[in-house]
Amino acid sequence: MPERYTLTSSVESLKEKFKFELPEIYSPRYNASPAQLLPVVTSVATGGFSYFYWGIIPGWSGNKTISNRLLHIDAEEIISKPGVRKLLRTQRCIIPADGFYIWKKVSKKSQIPYRVVLKDNSMFSMAGLWEEFEDENDQTHHTFRIIQVSSPTVLDGIEEFSPVILDAEGEKTWIDLSSDDESLLKLLAPISNAKLEYYTVSPKISDPINDYPDLVKKVESMDQHGNYSLFD
Repeated sequence: MPERYTLTSSVESLKEKFKFELPEIYSPRYNASPAQLLPVVTSVATGGFSYFYWGIIPGWSGNKTISNRLLHIDAEEIISKPGVRKLLRTQRCIIPADGFYIWKKVSKKSQIPYRVVLKDNSMFSMAGLWEEFEDENDQTHHTFRIIQVSSPTVLDGIEEFSPVILDAEGEKTWIDLSSDDESLLKLLAPISNAKLEYYTVSPKISDPINDYPDLVKKVESMDQHGNYSLFD
């Protein structure tokens, strides 16, 4: 499952899509990463962006790698666990994006990064769930997780899981508080192979400090160490 994604859209494009004003804090993201404040639209505040932490707030994880379970949640878990099912009913969100990164493992110590996009290069939303926490100082924080399903077969051999990608109608259903469980669960499926494409990108996306336009450009296939690879 990807641990990075992109939202490179302009303010004007986002206004046209969502029909609301954007906060001044908004700026394009070329390497959105865990533990960062990122824009979401929740089912309880559909009139604008809310900024929530992806997975965990900074400092909570210490020096440890953030667990995959804090970043993503399996669609099957939503079906089988009553506690998670409750979140489905009350705390849904969509995460706007226009691409996500995945890594193909080619050896024990080598992996190749790719960016996955829609073939028409359009914006989309990933389905998510959000939660609220209080820290030891009684400060309230909000986090979100991206819902994952089995990847479409076009990504076979690269990534086992992918985000639930919603089209415009799916977005409306997902953040509509009146939507029933059956309608919501129908959305938790892999996107069609015909809608996706992917290409190799710079291994510099591995460092969350890097966040600039060149990261989304196609480059020759190379691993995280900068070594060119024949595997692409």
